[in-house]
Amino acid sequence: LSECLFFFVYSAMSNLSYEQQVEAIFKKFDKDGNGYWSFDEMNDWNEATEGWRLPPESWEQICDEIGVDPAKGYSLHDLKRIYLDGSLDDDLRADLFADWEKLYAAPAKKQGIILL
Repeated sequence: LSECLFFFVYSAMSNLSYEQQVEAIFKKFDKDGNGYWSFDEMNDWNEATEGWRLPPESWEQICDEIGVDPAKGYSLHDLKRIYLDGSLDDDLRADLFADWEKLYAAPAKKQGIILL
């Protein structure tokens, strides 16, 4: 029964549009709620999705490659570009489906949490 309930809830969340999924991920890591990801917030996302943290000295280079002001950080618009913009280099683009699975489906299923 719990497997069926999990599948139902996860299916409902998976029916979110790509933009809604990106917005959910952005809000999850925008810990101070200022509408931008700092280096630490971006690194929390990177660790949760890729399993490793970036060295601080890479922040300016990454921001430059994406066209982001390092003093501000990533906005929701920037994250949408990272996930959805096909013009970015492959190494800068992120896999939304894989990240959604890692951030929401796998942890919830593992802990028996139902996402509503």
